[in-house]
Amino acid sequence: QASKEPSSAHTISLLESYTGCRRRVKRKIMCTFCNGSGMSNDVVMACARCQGEGYLTRSATLSIPRGCRDGTLIATLGIEVIVHVARDNNSFRRVGDDLIGPAQTISLDQLLAGSSIGVPFLDGQPLQAKISVEDIVPIVQSKQLRFEGRGFSNRACYKVPLIVAAPSTRLVRAVRSLASDVRTEEQFERTWTPYTSNAADDDDEDDVPACAQQ
Repeated sequence: QASKEPSSAHTISLLESYTGCRRRVKRKIMCTFCNGSGMSNDVVMACARCQGEGYLTRSATLSIPRGCRDGTLIATLGIEVIVHVARDNNSFRRVGDDLIGPAQTISLDQLLAGSSIGVPFLDGQPLQAKISVEDIVPIVQSKQLRFEGRGFSNRACYKVPLIVAAPSTRLVRAVRSLASDVRTEEQFERTWTPYTSNAADDDDEDDVPACAQQ
């Protein structure tokens, strides 16, 4: 007959909480040879099977699922285990089911160029974010990059806060030059009046003497 152990605690890392993991746990069962007394039935001596302990130790594998939260109680083979998630990573944290990464700095030049940006991830393998022109406004407004399905569940996100740095001097000059060209063109359109033929001019040609029409 199995005896249920009091709840024990196991600590896992934030990465193990993200990926899920396995832990070997021990389970104590009553020794059926001595019925838990620890003594032999024939003579007053320690039970040869349990060495006088009165119980036998059995091990089992505890499966900790992906996204396990701190304080989760998991039971297996009569063993209750409280799982604690260590705060062993200062760069990453959990908010709900979302994973929040360290803030990254990106220049406006990179956004406008539509470049690919590598951002750190919890497992040490950087993720690549390809930024298109359509993404610029949402990124600047939300000030973050989002990776769908990369949180602690398939419906959660990996979010990376962004710091958009000031544009380079070269970009500022290019924008000012473009703005100046636009203003010059608008001024030209306001002052220039295209020539249109007048019906009166056509009538005047009929009045020219025949001798002048050579």
